[in-house]
Order: sequence, then structure tokens, then C-alpha cells
Amino acid sequence: MSDAERTQHDAASANTPSHLRRTVHILMVVAGLTLLALIYIPLDVRSHSETKLTGVAVLKPGINSVIWYLGGACTLVMLVVSTVCWKKQLRWQYGVCLAIGGLAFPLAAAYRFTASIAPWTVCSTCRGPDGQTYTFMDSSFLQGQTLALGRVASEGLLYKNFDILGDTNGDSPRSYALIARPRDKVRTTYGQLHLTNTGTMLGLRYDNRCYFAYDFLTKQFAGHGDIENISPFLLVDADSRLYETDVETLFKTPDAQPIGLPSREVLQDAMNHTNDEVRRVAEQLLTRYDAE
Repeated sequence: MSDAERTQHDAASANTPSHLRRTVHILMVVAGLTLLALIYIPLDVRSHSETKLTGVAVLKPGINSVIWYLGGACTLVMLVVSTVCWKKQLRWQYGVCLAIGGLAFPLAAAYRFTASIAPWTVCSTCRGPDGQTYTFMDSSFLQGQTLALGRVASEGLLYKNFDILGDTNGDSPRSYALIARPRDKVRTTYGQLHLTNTGTMLGLRYDNRCYFAYDFLTKQFAGHGDIENISPFLLVDADSRLYETDVETLFKTPDAQPIGLPSREVLQDAMNHTNDEVRRVAEQLLTRYDAE
């Protein structure tokens, strides 16, 4: 190796720690920003008027995924970089990288999970008679569930904002109405919205159990307690064919199914329905009520 080549090699070796430090510092800044995102960008932001829930801003799923992926990647990178810093005798950088990767990120991830232990999610959407988009929203953790009817208000860079028209509980004590769905409106997914011809939106949590309803004419939300007074035939038109499994649930005895069954007054009104099958079912239920 000539003297010129040796001099050039020595100069490059002398500059290596400086380049390494700069790279490590940049990685630490990126990791710090990701830490702040994990802590200060929650999964949802809730608005209340006194004790009433009035609005929810839900973090977009793509943004949440990016935050978690970056957090996981930065954790691994910090642990690897800490090893490099130790070998290169970059002592304080080693301590910072090890603390970030081995302590700060796990704690931030745990905080993010516990701070949003029952995040709001959008289960389904439905176009209302006013042309706006409505959503079946759910906040659940273990046996505790809150169900709500949301209306899309706006959409920002990070969050999608919803106005909450009403909410109810999904856990004990449960309150719902059993709905006899037409065959063409049977869905198996959790949290379905259905709009009736009379301008009422029904929120079916699963199967034919309706947990809330919203009347667009009166602007009234029916939740716990009130929902049990609605008719089970709201989705049925004159030519609809009833879903047999739903009809069977209406004939369960009160001991086996204490809630959700239609009242006698509702069944008497159903005797004037335009659908022949509805009138037949209502008549059979009234006869059974009389016999009990």
C-alpha cells in the first residue's frame, strides 16, 4: 500500500466514529418520535356533554398499524444499535439505545394497551334517509360492551369523527327486541344496521337481537328498556318471506327467553299488517299469550 493510499485509509477510519454517531443520533430521534406516537396518539378520543357521550374520534386503522409496526421495528433496531455502540465504545449512546429498546418501548406499548382497553370500533355502515352515513359502533372489553349509533361527521389526517346519536349497554342486564327478519336481510356479521321503510334504523348486534333503534322522523333514540317496545316486524314488507329461525325465537317461553318478546299491544297492531305471514304469526302468538 502506497503512502497516499495509507493516508486516505487512515482518514476514512478516523471519520467512521463520527458517521456512526450521526447515524445513531438519527435513529434515536426516530425512535423518540415513535415513542411519542405510542403514548400521545390514542385509539379514540371521546366527547361528553355532562355524562352523555356525544362524539367519538376513531384513529384510522392504517395509522394505528403504522404506529405499532414502527414501534416494533424501532425496538429491535435500538437493541441492535446498543450492541454496536458498546463495541465502538459509544457509552452514553449505548445506554440510551438500550433504555429505549429494552425499557421505554415495552412500557409505552403497555400504556397504550391499558389506556385504550375498550376502544371504539366501527362494525358496519348504512346510508340514512337524509343521505348521511351512519355506523354501528362498539366498545368492548371482556364482558363489558357499549353499543352506539354513530353518524360520520368529518375525516381528518389521523382520525375519523362520529357524532353519537345514542348508546346502550350490551352486557348484563341486557335489553333488546327480537326481530323477525325477511330472508333477504339476514346477515351473520356482528353489528348490523337496517333501515326500515318507515324511517327507523335498527341496530342488530348479532342474530335477530336488536339493541337500539333510531327514528328519523322524531329524532328519538331507543336503547335500554325502550327498545323492548318496538315491533318485531319493522323490516317486513307486504311481499317479504320471514326467516324461519327468527320466527322460532318469538315462540320461546318467557322462562327460557325473559326479554325480547313482543308485547300484546304490539301483536294486536301486527294483526293489521299487509303481510299475510306476519298476521298469522301475530295471531299464533296472541293465542299462546292467552293460554299462558
